[in-house]
Amino acid sequence: MSISLHQPHANLIYQLRGLPMGGAVLHLCSHPDDEDVGMVAYLARKLGVRVVCWSATRGEGGQTRIGPYQGEALGIYRTWESQAAREIDGGEALFGPFVDFGFSKNGAEALDKWGQERLVREIVRAIRFVQPQIVIGRWSGTENDGHGHHQAVGQATLEAFTAASDPQQYPELRAHGLVAWQPRKLYLSTMGDWQPGEDVEFGKIIPAFERAGVVRLNTGEFDPIAGRTYQEQGWIAFNSHRSQAMGFSPEMGDFYYYYTLHTNLASRSERETDLYDGLDATLTGLSDYPGHGSDSLNHYLVQIKTKAADALASFRPDTPAKAAKPLLEGVALLRECQAALTGLPIHEEAQQALHHYLDRKITAFETVAAQCLGLRLECLTDDAHITPGQPFHLSARLWSNYQATIDAVEFSPSLPEGWRVQETPPNGADQASFQAEYQVTAADTAQLVCPYWLAARSHGSLSLSLAGRSVGRPTFRPAVG
Repeated sequence: MSISLHQPHANLIYQLRGLPMGGAVLHLCSHPDDEDVGMVAYLARKLGVRVVCWSATRGEGGQTRIGPYQGEALGIYRTWESQAAREIDGGEALFGPFVDFGFSKNGAEALDKWGQERLVREIVRAIRFVQPQIVIGRWSGTENDGHGHHQAVGQATLEAFTAASDPQQYPELRAHGLVAWQPRKLYLSTMGDWQPGEDVEFGKIIPAFERAGVVRLNTGEFDPIAGRTYQEQGWIAFNSHRSQAMGFSPEMGDFYYYYTLHTNLASRSERETDLYDGLDATLTGLSDYPGHGSDSLNHYLVQIKTKAADALASFRPDTPAKAAKPLLEGVALLRECQAALTGLPIHEEAQQALHHYLDRKITAFETVAAQCLGLRLECLTDDAHITPGQPFHLSARLWSNYQATIDAVEFSPSLPEGWRVQETPPNGADQASFQAEYQVTAADTAQLVCPYWLAARSHGSLSLSLAGRSVGRPTFRPAVG
């Protein structure tokens, strides 16, 4: 019997497997359904690396095959579809700010509407935010890419790969903590463009690609955790793009993707057999980056990897709390490592980059530890819709499903500037061990909520006034948390 990817223990195992890994992958696309889904599932599920699928647009110019959605509404719907796909294949969704203005015959037209400089800058932003070891471009920047949006992103990918490591380029991103970062490899997909209904073959051996400079992945390998091959998981994820009539029947068996190696800043081999040839895909690979090398840093990273391995080895579905101790010890080591960065013999730019990287790892360790301990935090209001100046009740609770020993809990509401909050006594009937109640009043000047990328669009792209780290997220963060 197959294990559903939606079972919490399966997802928890995947997360535990990913904790000691550091070699993230950024997959650059133009539209929400461009991604090489089998590759995403293979890298995320088998290797446990972070895979982020970046789409320049939200696909609002696509054809609607279901429902009445058009324009901005379609972009919102396709954002949801992307999130649903990533929940299945194990990747993450990230978006650029560009408007999908419909079919474009060539890359020059798209670059004229979007602006080549803006497009390169946004891909640089994605690289500096994700901090990937490997970038995989879905498009090559040639006529073989078909759609003009594809060609434009392909061309900009090549320029952004180099620009991302130059602190003199796009210094405005530094104000948001997005400092220079140089990926070690750039690969380009060979799949080319296609449309639903076309007579095309996928996943076959291609003799012309069986050569040096091209890597072949077999995503038809079986994943015992999911009870399916990685490609089956990929097709199921791809079928989430229902508005574009994506519908593939998952089949077992070998399935091949080919990627050409465009740029390699790592050690070289005559014929690569894996995307990570010459790279350390684990956390200790951070020490291999130019400007990051340090014996002290590597010492911390080795210990953190060991704690992650101990947690995975001690995890049992019926007693997951046993994995929590090494995870919390890993959190402590990560914080020690982060605090020690200022004393390491590395330059300031590298210190900032590593601080950002370790922030994300700390969050990952803490998230998995909380799941292993059975901790669940909820934050509820008594009204789903709040208007400016309106008072409302806010309750926060921390539940412990496995009766974990917790000494104390401190709640701290996160509210927009100008909102007022006052703590109130807990309701007697609903009183829990760890609970807090608040009376909150929204500011009279509070703005009505809409998807942030629609509120901030200017001349076909996102205004830099909202260029913080939240830009590119699938949805906006809630005002209250």
